[in-house]
Amino acid sequence: MSQIKMPHGSYPDLIGRRSAFCGNVNGPKSYATGGDPITTEPVGYYIDVLHGGLSVSGTYLTRAKTNQVMPRGTWKYIWIVVSSGLEVSATTDLSAETIIASGYGGLF
Repeated sequence: MSQIKMPHGSYPDLIGRRSAFCGNVNGPKSYATGGDPITTEPVGYYIDVLHGGLSVSGTYLTRAKTNQVMPRGTWKYIWIVVSSGLEVSATTDLSAETIIASGYGGLF
């Protein structure tokens, strides 16, 4: 399970009753086919929308996937190898990879 690490004092940023966020996500030590579960810091922060991104190395692309239409669904990042367009193989070590995640959510 990976966590979105938001810079303290910068995010989340309120927009009405919801908020925008941005933060770093490190890849998992051992990828599970079907996606890496994502949580947020602070704990209890709900994700309404999560955007995928390109890893800093440029090797991987992430696609966000939820288990339900909002609110309060759970989210996963599906990691894709850019050169092939295929999902990363199970047990691949992605811990050296980082993406910058963004989206919208809130505490309620």
